[in-house]
Amino acid sequence: MDSLCLAELAEPACDRSRLVFNYGQLKPCALDYINETVDGLVRHNPQLAEELTWRCYLGQSSLRGLAHWMLLLQPVQEKEVAVPFSQMRNATIEMADSMTRSVDPGHFFLAIELLVDEDTFFPRLSVKILDIDGGDGGQLIPLNDLNASTIHAVAFAAVERAKKIKSYGLFGSNCQHYIQDLVKHLKLDSELPTDDHKIMDFLRAITVTGCLGGAIARGALAVAAGASCSVAVGSLAAGSLVALGLSKGISSAYHAVYSRQHDDAM
Repeated sequence: MDSLCLAELAEPACDRSRLVFNYGQLKPCALDYINETVDGLVRHNPQLAEELTWRCYLGQSSLRGLAHWMLLLQPVQEKEVAVPFSQMRNATIEMADSMTRSVDPGHFFLAIELLVDEDTFFPRLSVKILDIDGGDGGQLIPLNDLNASTIHAVAFAAVERAKKIKSYGLFGSNCQHYIQDLVKHLKLDSELPTDDHKIMDFLRAITVTGCLGGAIARGALAVAAGASCSVAVGSLAAGSLVALGLSKGISSAYHAVYSRQHDDAM
């Protein structure tokens, strides 16, 4: 399985059996790759190592009701940015760091996001070339500026916040929680509302449907076996009560799972 984002995990073809609670461990080499990406950019653009103001945006892409989040940062400076082709998303394996593309400073962005692959989850820092005035980037939410910060400080924060995640899960620890935590850590916004309520509603629906479905099946079997209608109705009522109890427990279970999957749970 190639790397996926939260929105893509809503696709029916995805194996989501482990995603609710756990999706492996953090991929260590991805943290090294972030530092290598930053070093390559600074090698061609020394100005990025200086303390700069960064315009920040929350980027969102949505599929089947789930939104994938990324943090977009644009350095406020006047020089064109030389982007190594090896760091472009459409790069080929033959492209070397010595081959660069000059990018207008108004179109250069760093993108930070959390992704998953077959066995692990990992943060990714990449370059995006966007004309947001022309509509590139989809749905963007402006955040506070990040003042007096270097690209190394940005990368360090991205890596350190990723290390706080013990395991990936749609239920309590996904890309939205990672970006929410990073944004709060960088003081770009006090609180970004995640899609937790949608996920909990989905889990409640599954819980209720599963309990009612089992109760209906038991009631039908009871009638088929010659039992009275009151037995069948009693089976359905019992299933409804169990479903209600489990549904109420979803919220408390969510907070327990969140705490388990973060080293410094809030």
